[in-house]
Parts: sequence; structure tokens; C-alpha cells
Amino acid sequence: YLNYEDSKFSKSRGIGVFGDHAQTTEIPSDIWRFYLMYVRPETQDSVFSWADLMSKNNSELLNNLGNFINRAIAFCEKNFGGIIGDATQLETEMDRKFVAQITYELNGYLEAMENTKLRDGIKCVLRMSRYGNQFLQAKEPWKRCKGSDAEKRDAEISITLALNLVYLLSSVLQPFMPTTSDEIRQQLNIQETAYALDNAFRCYLPVGHTIGQARPLFKRVEQASIDEYRLRFSGQR
Repeated sequence: YLNYEDSKFSKSRGIGVFGDHAQTTEIPSDIWRFYLMYVRPETQDSVFSWADLMSKNNSELLNNLGNFINRAIAFCEKNFGGIIGDATQLETEMDRKFVAQITYELNGYLEAMENTKLRDGIKCVLRMSRYGNQFLQAKEPWKRCKGSDAEKRDAEISITLALNLVYLLSSVLQPFMPTTSDEIRQQLNIQETAYALDNAFRCYLPVGHTIGQARPLFKRVEQASIDEYRLRFSGQR
């Protein structure tokens, strides 16, 4: 069962947030979908917590997933004219390790979804974007794009791999956050609606493709809003 805070859901007593109530909050439907999947009771009871919803939104969606996607698209816009480069030939061990990490998580995602372990699937998605952030921090393409031709080439490969991960994220997010998935594809300037996946991470975006503009995907949920929702749905009259 899914419990509510330190109690149980009860529509008759006004305890808990239900579908019609969710529409009255300022929290987008994709955030509700994400969080309810994240705490889905699959093998044991779990708890809906307003504090946890805020934490997951601000840390996992805003600071992890959203930050990675935004910085990758914005960097390509600013430094490469929004044009996808060629990363078919990986030149560093760090690049090869990154591709292997994403492939491993992609296979974990496919297995989880095949076995209806949606919580595990979401966690694989979030680990992919976390690896993306770590990869960009380690490669520092914002520095290397100002260096020698070899360093500029390395920066091009780094950001191209990152943007292909952004594309992959738009696919693996689709079952959980369809509106966000569509928005990512708009920012990548991708029109296709196919979401079929291979079992290995690769370059999906064609060389020379021009992406769109970066826009924030998520907003911070503030403590004041959480306090208001907790009181509103506590059953107090």
C-alpha cells in the first residue's frame, strides 16, 4: 500500500492528496507522475511524503536531470553554433568509460521495464544523467574549446556524447514524464516520435544536425508551498 505521511489516505476524512486535488496545486502533472512512480509500492508498503516530493524534485529533477540537459544544450548553442559534431571515433579512455556506463544503465533500464520494476527504471534514468554531469565536470569542454585544435576536438566529442545522452534521456523518460520528454525533443529540434531503444548507447543524432534553444525543464518547489499543501490535505477543517 501507499501510505500518506504518518497516516493513511482517506478521502472521506480529507486526508491525502487525490487526482482532483493535485490539479489545484502548482505542481505540474509530470512531477506527480515521476514522484508517484518513484514511491510506487512494488514489493512492500511505501509512503507519500511532501518533504520527499520537494527533495526529489529539487535534487533529482532540477539539480541532476534538468541541470545536465540544460548545460549540454546551452553549451552547444554557445560554442558550436548548436551543431552536432562527430563522436563516432572515441579518442580517450574517459569517453569510452562514459559510453560503457550509459550502456550498463540502459540495459538495467530495459530489464527493469520488462519486469515492471518501474522504480528501478527511474533510478537508472537518474543515474544516466548523474553520469552525464560527472562526465562534463571531468572533461571541462568549456575550457578545452578555447585551447589547441586537439583540445577543441576533444570538447566537440564530449558535448556530442552529452547531447546524444540527452536524446536517450528523452526516450527513457517518455513512459514516466511524457510532457518533459516532448519538451526535450523540441529543444533538440527533433521531430520524430519513435522511442525504440537499442541495448547499447550510441550516437543517435546525425552529424551536422542543428539543435534548438535551451530552456529550463523544472522549477524549484519551495518549502512554503509544501507547508501549505501539507496543511491543506491533512484532514483539518
